[in-house]
Amino acid sequence: MEQKRSKFESDPVPAHARNAIKQAENLCDEHLFARARLLLLGVHEELTALGVESAFVVWLLAVACDSIGMLEEAIQYIAQARALDLAFTRIVASEQIIVGHVLTLLNAAGPYDPEVLSLLDALRRNFPANHPGLRLVEDRLAAAATDGENGRARAVA
Repeated sequence: MEQKRSKFESDPVPAHARNAIKQAENLCDEHLFARARLLLLGVHEELTALGVESAFVVWLLAVACDSIGMLEEAIQYIAQARALDLAFTRIVASEQIIVGHVLTLLNAAGPYDPEVLSLLDALRRNFPANHPGLRLVEDRLAAAATDGENGRARAVA
């Protein structure tokens, strides 16, 4: 059965921007995240200039950034996406994945690593203080720092 779609008299999103979003989505499906990121940055800039905010575009930007290891940018974009749409399940799932990547780095690099501390700062800037992901990272960071101090004290004794 064919669906009839409504056409808006004046769609705020230009057709070329819609096409670029679809292309970026396809690039992500093909794991070409760096190229998708560049395309999405342009689309996001254009939509912002038009006064249009898209949770989908910033979510896809977060996914692309996370996939190429740009965690600080991924945190910024996933927080923007979450602010625009609290119920979009892909945003919530991606947010959990990104926080998981921060925890993985914390476990690998340790609590005093400059990148870990920079990502913690990014989480604090972009997430509310009571955000469960932020609290989890802070708790794990404190535990890792305490474990490190206890280990050093045992080694000296």
